[in-house]
Formats: sequence, C-alpha cells, structure tokens
Amino acid sequence: TRVLALGIDALIVNFSLVLLAAAVSALGNALGITSDGVNPSLFAVGAGIWFIFSSLYLYVFWALSGQTRGMRFLDIRIERDGEHRIGSRAARRRLLGFWLSTFALGLGFIGVLIRIDRRGFHDRMGDTVVYFIDPTDPDAPHEKPELWKRSGAAA
Repeated sequence: TRVLALGIDALIVNFSLVLLAAAVSALGNALGITSDGVNPSLFAVGAGIWFIFSSLYLYVFWALSGQTRGMRFLDIRIERDGEHRIGSRAARRRLLGFWLSTFALGLGFIGVLIRIDRRGFHDRMGDTVVYFIDPTDPDAPHEKPELWKRSGAAA
C-alpha cells in the first residue's frame, strides 16, 4: 500500500513537471527562442528542479496533514505522538531519512517489510508511524496492533 501511494505521488509530481516543461517550451516558442539541441547542463537543472519539487511536495503534505495525495487515496496517514500534523521538524527529518534510504539503493525501506512495527529508516528518523485510517472516521484514535502488544514492540 505504501509503495502504491508513493507511485501515485510520483505520477502527480512527474505529470506536474511535464506540464511545467511544456508551458516553458510553449512560451519559448512564442517568444521566438528555439534550440537546435538540448544543452547537457539543462539535464542537471531539470534533475535539480525535480528533486526540489519532489522534496517540497512530500515535506509540505507530511508536515501539514500527515498525508500526501497518494496516501489519502489509499487511506493511510503518518502520525507522530498521536497527531497527524507531524510538524516541520519531524517532516524534515523524515524527508532526510527518505532520501538517504533512496540513495542507499532502497536499503532503508527494508524495515517496512521485515520489522514487526513496519517502520523504515525514514519512519524511525522522523519518529513517525504509518497507520491505516477509517475513511468514515479519520480522526478516530488508533490502537496498537495486537501483534505489537504481544511482542512488546513500541509504535
């Protein structure tokens, strides 16, 4: 579910950036600015813009609502200390953990698959927990899963 939510978010970010690139290209053509070839430095600029836009997307949604659009679609939410607004500091730390996990070839995400509390490196770094929520009562309190209670694992 978390991978699917991230995939939906990636589609939103990439579609938005493709629209932005098309608008910039159309504006350039309207102003008579043409390019015979693509300058390789533009690829670096584009990658930087993608990284910044993706980071801002995740950061803002995590900090303010605990859910990105993909997470909301799949009824999951990030919480910290029982609050779904995790705040800017936790969102920043979670984002740093997310990118470190990504750049380490995904090794930081293995905890989501093998840990009993299903927390990856980015979850632990941001001190957050991902919960499935009831769409009919999204503000209802969460109980720790019975498996966590029996094993003594902390949420």
